[in-house]
Amino acid sequence: MLLDKAHFHSCIEFSNTPCPEVSTLIKIVEEARQNQGAALLGHINRSINLMIKAAPGDWTGPLEAVTMRNGDCKSYSIAKYAAVRAAGISPDHIRL
Repeated sequence: MLLDKAHFHSCIEFSNTPCPEVSTLIKIVEEARQNQGAALLGHINRSINLMIKAAPGDWTGPLEAVTMRNGDCKSYSIAKYAAVRAAGISPDHIRL
C-alpha cells in the first residue's frame, strides 16, 4: 500500500512519466467529485465494481488491481479505499 501511495504521488508530481493506472483512478475520482455524499461514494463503488473482474488470487495493491483489471474481494476493497482517499475523504470516515 505504501509503495502504491508513493507511486501515485510520483505520477502526479512528475506528470511526464506515463502512469495509466494512476490516470484511471484519478479519472474515476474526478467523475465522482461531480457528486456529493452517497452519490460520490456510489460512483466510486460502481466504477471499481465494473472495472475489476472477480478472480481468485493473492494480495494485490490498488494500482495493480486497476492495471490487471481483476482481483479478489480484497482487491476491490483496497482499490475503493484508495479512490475515496484520493477524493479527499478522511480515513476517520472510511470503513471497509
